[in-house]
Amino acid sequence: MLSLPLSLLDAPGGVTLVIKGLEGLLVGLLGARWLPQGPQRTPVRVAVLTGTVIIGGAEMIGGCFVTEAYLLHLGIGAAASEVPGNIAQGLGRLIVALAIAPALGRVVSRPLTPG
Repeated sequence: MLSLPLSLLDAPGGVTLVIKGLEGLLVGLLGARWLPQGPQRTPVRVAVLTGTVIIGGAEMIGGCFVTEAYLLHLGIGAAASEVPGNIAQGLGRLIVALAIAPALGRVVSRPLTPG
């Protein structure tokens, strides 16, 4: 039988789940609010998508830093040493988001029709 902790914050993986979930929520809400309708590859859409992913990445980097430095008691130096890797993760997500956004926009904007 699977035993789950009483709180998602009881384990480092649970904290990661919360940080990544907040990142996704933040990017999704900002994108829904700021992304203009229209053609998929306009400079404004690319700029807004880039901005929302950067804001979400900043939340992830800050959340991981606080978790490592204070919740896991690793110290500021150890947490700071993880920042370059977290920035690389954020850049990777930005590249993937820019690559797949047009295709996702076409799929999501289609009306659903019964099978």
